[in-house]
Amino acid sequence: MKSIILKTTISIAIMIIASILGFYLGSTIMPCEFTAILCTMIAGFACTIFVIGSNNKKQ
Repeated sequence: MKSIILKTTISIAIMIIASILGFYLGSTIMPCEFTAILCTMIAGFACTIFVIGSNNKKQ
């Protein structure tokens, strides 16, 4: 149970960092809101796939 909470917390932290990074990096290239949302979605999908893959290895 503790590993699931830890993985969830790390995933949320990664998504927050990705959105902040996308917001500041995107302000020079394209609309910053779009880039922040895009980076957050990519990080969220990557974290979800990682957790699903690691749960399948345990079974």
